[in-house]
Amino acid sequence: MPKNFQTRPGEAAKPPGRRTPPPEATGAEVCFLNEIKERRAPVVVELSDGLRMSGRVEYFDRNMIKLTRPGGANVFLKKSDVRLIQESPGGADGE
Repeated sequence: MPKNFQTRPGEAAKPPGRRTPPPEATGAEVCFLNEIKERRAPVVVELSDGLRMSGRVEYFDRNMIKLTRPGGANVFLKKSDVRLIQESPGGADGE
């Protein structure tokens, strides 16, 4: 092992120049969804097929989101089908 290569206590030795790949999840998605759920902020959800829906996030878990829509049926969306979630401009439920 080269003399200038050091490890921190409790850290496995890695060859120099190799980086650890980034984590799959950063927690930002959960923070964002919790914030808009707690504030009951109106959102627009765009699905991967281009369909856009507006409403409020009532519930979510690892695989799905429940969107409550005023004047319409509540829908459960698979996260894998969601392309984009953003707060509704003007805060008017996207209508």
